[in-house]
Amino acid sequence: MDIFIMSLDILIAIVKYVIENGVAIASLAGVAIAVYEVESWKREYTFKRNSELLEDAKVLFYEAENAISFLRCGYILDSDLHDFKFPPEMDEGYVKEKYKYTYTIQKHFDEKLHIFNKLYAIELRFRARFGENSIMAFSAMREKVKELLLAANRYSIKGLNKDENIAIQKIIWKGYNLALKEGDTFGEAISKIIEDFDKLCRDKIKMNK
Repeated sequence: MDIFIMSLDILIAIVKYVIENGVAIASLAGVAIAVYEVESWKREYTFKRNSELLEDAKVLFYEAENAISFLRCGYILDSDLHDFKFPPEMDEGYVKEKYKYTYTIQKHFDEKLHIFNKLYAIELRFRARFGENSIMAFSAMREKVKELLLAANRYSIKGLNKDENIAIQKIIWKGYNLALKEGDTFGEAISKIIEDFDKLCRDKIKMNK
């Protein structure tokens, strides 16, 4: 719409100039065609830039989903504990054997941190290009990552009751829900965020055509 208004203003200015200066109609037609071609190129260029941004963002959401799935795998390899040392000052408040899982999830998160940093960087570009209302999925994904890390930290704290342990394990281990023969609520929430974002991207592409 803004491009159309700008083109209309340019054409009005050209017509006014022609009337005032007696320029040939053929010259006016040539200028009008040139203006149309420039504006067409601008629309095509804007569409291409927006499409590339949308595609890059979608790829990062999929990478973030895979990273979160990896954090929730529930496995600890010997290599994961190569540098592990249980801090003596934490002996009173944390369970050592459970703290290995807290440590491993945090270590895996640090290994995948570059993905979440890229996601945040593209969130800023998204907000600049499409506005504040377009970044809800980014905020939702960030909150789920925060929830996962907080749950991982709480898991090894002493004194948790059975219900608290179960609630935490449902968040930090995707396989725990299968063992209980229940749905993976946390994983489903991640999938819903990506599904909603994918729909947003499709709508943006339609609007920019």
